[in-house]
Amino acid sequence: MHKRGTSIAELLLALVIIALLGAISYKKLSDLAMEYRLRSAVDKVQSDIIQMKTYSIMKENLWGIRLEPGRSCYVIFEDRDRNCRLGNGSVGDQNCIYNNVQVYPNCHDPTIDCILIVKLPNGIQSSLDRSIVFDKKGYPRNAICGLGMNTVRLVNLRGRKGDVIVDRYGRIRIVYQ
Repeated sequence: MHKRGTSIAELLLALVIIALLGAISYKKLSDLAMEYRLRSAVDKVQSDIIQMKTYSIMKENLWGIRLEPGRSCYVIFEDRDRNCRLGNGSVGDQNCIYNNVQVYPNCHDPTIDCILIVKLPNGIQSSLDRSIVFDKKGYPRNAICGLGMNTVRLVNLRGRKGDVIVDRYGRIRIVYQ
């Protein structure tokens, strides 16, 4: 008479196979999630740069964006004094906490550059020190108000890079490396 059912060895073999498949798929899903976060962050930065260009053309003051290496956030700011820089030039501390600044849109003091702090997704950081301000014609300017062709680079934990490139005419495009 044959016994029906499975032996302990067969169950262990099935569990080992399931564990191996799970480990392989976890790595792939983790990489996919990291890639999605990078693409999402790059798209958001590109969108914000386009918005700053539009604000600079349509509104009274110039608008810009500031990124610093190793930070998991960036700053959108209104350049009221037209010096092509964010206030004192610094993005804030490592945790993206800002002292002595007012967060837009609650800013009514015309002597202070109004800002909006934008956090990047987990595992994404800026790798280049960049400020981009747009003039009234939509041309980019850098931190010394010179011609501001620039590249904003975001990096994920796996080292994959996404660049938002602003050329001298204010055209904006994305490149992944």
